[in-house]
Amino acid sequence: MIKTIFVSVLGGLILWSVQNYFKDMPTAKYIISDAIEIPNSNGDLEYAQEVSVVNSGTSAVKTISIKVPRHISTYKLTKHSNQNDEKVFSDANSFELIYPELPSEQKIRMLVRYDGEPIQKDWISISHADGNAQAQENQSPQVNFNWIWLAFVFGMLTQTTGDIRKWKRESFSRWTKDENIFRDDKPWFVSSTEWPEIQFEAIDRSLKSYSYIENSSDIKKNLCYQLLNRTKPEMLPDEKWILLQKEASNLLMAKLSNVITKYTKVVKLVDFFKIEKPKALSNELWSDIEESLTESLINNLLPTYIKDKEFVAILDTSNPILKHIPETVAVRIRELAQERYTDYLTNHNTLRLLDNPLTILKTARLDLLTNKQSDDIKESVFRFSRVNGMPSIWDICELKLFISKGKPEWMSEKEFNSLSDFVTQSQSLADQRDSLNRQQYDLESNKLATDKLKARVLSQLELIDKILINPSAIEKIEDYDQTFAPGNRKNLELIASLLKSAPINTVL
Repeated sequence: MIKTIFVSVLGGLILWSVQNYFKDMPTAKYIISDAIEIPNSNGDLEYAQEVSVVNSGTSAVKTISIKVPRHISTYKLTKHSNQNDEKVFSDANSFELIYPELPSEQKIRMLVRYDGEPIQKDWISISHADGNAQAQENQSPQVNFNWIWLAFVFGMLTQTTGDIRKWKRESFSRWTKDENIFRDDKPWFVSSTEWPEIQFEAIDRSLKSYSYIENSSDIKKNLCYQLLNRTKPEMLPDEKWILLQKEASNLLMAKLSNVITKYTKVVKLVDFFKIEKPKALSNELWSDIEESLTESLINNLLPTYIKDKEFVAILDTSNPILKHIPETVAVRIRELAQERYTDYLTNHNTLRLLDNPLTILKTARLDLLTNKQSDDIKESVFRFSRVNGMPSIWDICELKLFISKGKPEWMSEKEFNSLSDFVTQSQSLADQRDSLNRQQYDLESNKLATDKLKARVLSQLELIDKILINPSAIEKIEDYDQTFAPGNRKNLELIASLLKSAPINTVL
């Protein structure tokens, strides 16, 4: 467009210069009348003709020359001013009149008389210092510079308008962001055939342009979201609109996914649940967005490491977060939080950190859990308390010490009584066993003494028997032989001596 303006200005300057040049050029027009017959006094014929010269220009015409190829008998010149004197050159075959100067819009007339044949108009020549004069009947229409200027301005405006239309088309495709891109009627600077393609390109460019998204209201202002909620522009073909809807769906999905993944503030994530599904977005894609939003909310509400009070804050019925999200999502979060809270309370690491795991039953909000989850926690706590509280070795002494401390909270009355009975019966059996062991020991000790006495008596009888048969056998008894006590042995030795000295028959 700048080029067009430059060319237009340059053309205007040239036209202005040419106009002034032509306006300043001397312009002479002439009219030659037909020859008129005039009888003279002798009865012969003469001819008369009039030559008129007019200055139609803006500058004076100088040195006007009128040449006639015939002898002129008389002439009469009507001047524009008596102050100008003409010059005449005449001979037998020609006639020339020179008029010094004719101002603008002035006229001279010359009437000539001659004899002979009539002079044809084209035989007469008229010129001036700057060129030839033009016959009135042959002269082209005078140049009307007003019309030239009008034609020039019209052409310039037409060209400028065309350039403006082109610039507007380009700028519309590149920069327009407002409602104009969705208009049903075409703008003035495009044709009906151009408009659908330009409109498609403008909408497509605007869809791809960067837009900052901070919260749910920004999403609603986003062109992708707006396009999926509006009707097709009337002049845009259906196939083009389908392409734009598909692209808007993909771009909106990408923007939402990026925002949902980026944000860690629960309040902002909850705010995104207020967004309604765009009309043209498929239920499947919107479900993906809701699932991604739900997962992000769960990850921020229930991180890997979470404390007891944070679980309670989530599950508390007065929690405002769960009230401002869809009920299905709230139920899912609540159920998952209950599961994780249950696992957190029953985790052995958690129970080991407590001196008394039973305190969990007093401090934990079991009322926020299901009955089954609550029962499972109680059972787990009791089981862990049993493992920690029961004697490590089932020795009767440890069991007696355990019973002496009274029934622990985690143990039922029936179980404690059974264990008490077991300890009592075990003690009674132990006492009976000790008594029997003592009796057995006494019996075994008595039997041993009896057996020893018996063996001694048998040894003594055997030795007596040997000595009675052979009194000399007494001499074979070693000194350390303790079969008989020393006194009895002396008696036995005496008997053996008597037997030795008595006659054989007497002995027998």
